[in-house]
Amino acid sequence: MLVTGGLGCAPVVSVIHYVLRRRERFGKLVIIQGVKHAEDLIWREQYDRWAKLPDTQVLVAASEGAALWPWHVGRVTELFNLANFDPGCAVAMLCGPEGMMRSAADALLAHGLPESRLYLSMERNMQCAVGRCGHCQFGGAFVCRDGPVFNWSEVKALLAHKGF
Repeated sequence: MLVTGGLGCAPVVSVIHYVLRRRERFGKLVIIQGVKHAEDLIWREQYDRWAKLPDTQVLVAASEGAALWPWHVGRVTELFNLANFDPGCAVAMLCGPEGMMRSAADALLAHGLPESRLYLSMERNMQCAVGRCGHCQFGGAFVCRDGPVFNWSEVKALLAHKGF
């Protein structure tokens, strides 16, 4: 399962293609994308193509819809009730604004997804890319050096604080 918000879909496209080329290893793919405004959705045609693939479910939401918006109007976390996944064997990767990822992680955990199978891409403003400048420091870790993908257990305490 891949859950993205805003421009968080861009870094995850390579993951989607990786999974699609190795379907026998990954099985069902659930792609969930949320945007603030309907016109913020990039690659709309790509989502339509993915939705037509076997064992692939695509769910899209916009907080503010538009006249011809064909998908859900509301928060991305509202789509979890529509997602067809088995929390006992699913793996979820989240990428997007930290507030959205915090809410999505809470919702997925409430649906029974184990913490050990929840990963977040904590891409932050990186300058030097070697952990010296501190721009991407996240607690005791540096996103450029130690990430950008972290397991939920590594970031949950930091994400519990608003504005961190």
